Amino acid sequence: MGTLTTAGKNALLDQIGTMGWYVAPFNGNPASGGTELTDQVDGNRQPLDSMAAASNSAVLTAEAFTFTADPSGASITINYVGYFDAETDGTLMAVGTAPERTLVGNETVTYPVGGQGFNLGDPT
Repeated sequence: MGTLTTAGKNALLDQIGTMGWYVAPFNGNPASGGTELTDQVDGNRQPLDSMAAASNSAVLTAEAFTFTADPSGASITINYVGYFDAETDGTLMAVGTAPERTLVGNETVTYPVGGQGFNLGDPT
């Protein structure tokens, strides 16, 4: 089996980057049993209309997104974000690590433009 070149990975990422995404906060890796925290924050996955142009087999967010902890909830710790193809349910399409942040009632964390993303690595 062959592998994509960096140019091929960038082209693929540019195509899927235009599909529209929904990002959700997680405690733990979403791909291996992490807990989605959408119900403990704003109650919705945050929409991302597109990703920035790919470079070096990686793509970054093209817009900022924010999560605000539920004012009546317990503290939550965010250390991953999951990228989905739908606002509710849907399929987990990608995973990004996030700087660990613990939020208490009404506290907000904002991930700036280019602050999150993912890459296409080579198979091992």
